[in-house]
Amino acid sequence: MDLHKIVNAQDEPIRPSESPQTPTVTTKPGRGVEQINGSPEVLRKERLPSISISPRTTSQENRLEGSSVPHSNAQASTPTTKPKQTPRKRFITPPIYAQRCKSTKPLPKHKKEMVTSSAPQNGRAAPNGHVPRMQPVRPVAGRVDQPHTQYQPVFNEIIPGDQVVKSVCDFLFQFVVGDDTFGTGDAGSLPPPSGQFEIEAKIGRLVDRNKCRVNFPVASETSLNVDYDVSFESSMTGSQHEHFNNCLNEEVKKSHTGFNEKTQKPRIPLQYKRLLEVDSFYKLPRWEIDKLPHAVQGLLKMPSKHFHQKDPKVRVTRNQKTGEVTAQIIKHRLKDLHVYCPRSIFDYRVSVSLELNWDGDASSLPRDTEAPDRIKNRMSYNLAFCQIDLTQVTNAERADSKSHELEVEVSSSEVKRQGKLAATAAENQYQPLVKGFIDNVRALSRLFPS
Repeated sequence: MDLHKIVNAQDEPIRPSESPQTPTVTTKPGRGVEQINGSPEVLRKERLPSISISPRTTSQENRLEGSSVPHSNAQASTPTTKPKQTPRKRFITPPIYAQRCKSTKPLPKHKKEMVTSSAPQNGRAAPNGHVPRMQPVRPVAGRVDQPHTQYQPVFNEIIPGDQVVKSVCDFLFQFVVGDDTFGTGDAGSLPPPSGQFEIEAKIGRLVDRNKCRVNFPVASETSLNVDYDVSFESSMTGSQHEHFNNCLNEEVKKSHTGFNEKTQKPRIPLQYKRLLEVDSFYKLPRWEIDKLPHAVQGLLKMPSKHFHQKDPKVRVTRNQKTGEVTAQIIKHRLKDLHVYCPRSIFDYRVSVSLELNWDGDASSLPRDTEAPDRIKNRMSYNLAFCQIDLTQVTNAERADSKSHELEVEVSSSEVKRQGKLAATAAENQYQPLVKGFIDNVRALSRLFPS
């Protein structure tokens, strides 16, 4: 017979005169029967949890003496603590078991930031289950993050320079900086009667004897030896001239906004002017050459097999509208450095020339019949130490014969000043100045695809 009763060891209230007896539990072998303090035997199922009865402490006994409150009520008055409830886990994205099989797209960038920022800090979640969003770490400018090793561009911390720019620097240092025979001047300025150096680069093509562009076995921009005999044509088509003109005019508008749209940095305004002029050429007799400075006489009388130059000429420039003479220049090209650009449709030639202002009477000189008058429509764009000249030339004898030229001139006085500083190992901007000069030529030539 199975009996299920709840056994209470203290059914009767404790009297003040009686001291509580410590309950004892006895178990009869062979049967799941327990006897508590001589109470009737009560059968219990072995599967039921056993009741552990502990004796009361002395403090409880003293507290209960002289009280008529039953012991069962004293135990019920003890407070009970509720178990801590873990905060509900919140997911930024559906967990893996709640996602569809087709949702294989990677998380967007802003979602990745939210997942990264949702991790609890110090092992604790924020109150109410909300975790404050962490601000994404912005990379430090000029720092390359390498997870496994420190980054250093070059093992000896010496970054190699541009070899083409280096060759132009050496070329100008030899024929301009190291030569104190003649003076220097700003880009586009009129030369003095004593003469000055002019440094310019023309855009065109290197051609062979058949007037076809040369094809050297190189894959990148290459400078040729100074004494290499090659022909250069400084002309382009009318559509190319128009494209250059539109691009330069657009840059003039952008430069006057005050800042670069891409880099958001201040920009130097690009100034421009239009010149309508006519050039006439006159032969310079020997007796007129003898009146020139001795240094100039030595250069003009010296035969120049490389340039195929004949007798010196005087170029007289007049205003196309008023006919006023604006300049009388004797120009003699000294040295050339050709640069071949296989990845562009244009090559370029860097030239060092001697220019001097001739103050004689041009009407007394014979005209050069082999060189007809040139009607020039020129747009000049001035930027710091460089000047870009885009010119359309019309033959005065044949109005339908037009040629187009593009050249970049750099201030020879600034090149010489910075070159002198470089020669004394002082702080200088010689190479950056020359590099800016060449980069202007490169930027213009690369406006067209190869």
